Amino acid sequence: MSRDRQVCYKYPFTSQRRLVDPFQNHHPTMYPFIYLKSFAFGKMCRDRTFSAEEDTFGNWDVGCDVHERELVLRKQESFESTLGFLSWEGERHVRVRYPAHHITALAASPESDSRYLAFLEAHSPPLFETTSWSTLGNGSARLSSINEGKEMRPVVRCICLTFRTREDQQTFLKRCKEFHLPRPTEIDIPVERRNLYSVENLLKLERLFRKLCFGLAFEAEKSIFSGVLDPLELSTSLKEHMLRLQRKNPNTMPSPFFASSPAASAYPPFLGSVPNGDT
Repeated sequence: MSRDRQVCYKYPFTSQRRLVDPFQNHHPTMYPFIYLKSFAFGKMCRDRTFSAEEDTFGNWDVGCDVHERELVLRKQESFESTLGFLSWEGERHVRVRYPAHHITALAASPESDSRYLAFLEAHSPPLFETTSWSTLGNGSARLSSINEGKEMRPVVRCICLTFRTREDQQTFLKRCKEFHLPRPTEIDIPVERRNLYSVENLLKLERLFRKLCFGLAFEAEKSIFSGVLDPLELSTSLKEHMLRLQRKNPNTMPSPFFASSPAASAYPPFLGSVPNGDT
């Protein structure tokens, strides 16, 4: 099986439909795509700051697929391949697809802000896929990562889009409204790079897990990979609480602790409360 056709199952499929190219210019169910200055996956922290944790590379654009009811981020690139004396050229589309019914909240920077930002939150990870065309044939594949096979941090449920102009940002928000996505709210959200998933923080987390029983460590790790908590929250603010719980109630199921903990409350604390545009 060729490399382009290998399938990765790290993220669950959102549909079993046949992979086709919906980006032809004649496609009648696509809004025109809007070019992005950049976009990043990240964590919406509890102090109402977006921490950009996973950058993307290349030229991306964003659009709405009316037929499939999905918000789509797309990167187009050309490639050249060789195999012995044989060489060929082709084109590849890498896509990030958020089903509309998975999107729970939208936010945008106010008109006084010159950054032209929009934030999107979904309750589950998006679908990553690639479609390629070349003189040797076409192929489609599901991906576990869009950054050249590098393992991605568990922050793909929330993204920050940076538009090139105010007009592009407003056009995107208008199309989201027409697409019946959650109603966006204007809010000034600082964007920082906190490196919550740095090697140092993950090592601290690993040392904490070694002190916990299997059940409690399992629930803690699950809260990390679901995006509810980040490594710093577990290894600092919740560390003593978990150790105390284990000492006092070694046989207690840990799930209620994570459900009732203030640090493990709704993710994120403010985007999730934005009213839906359908109501």
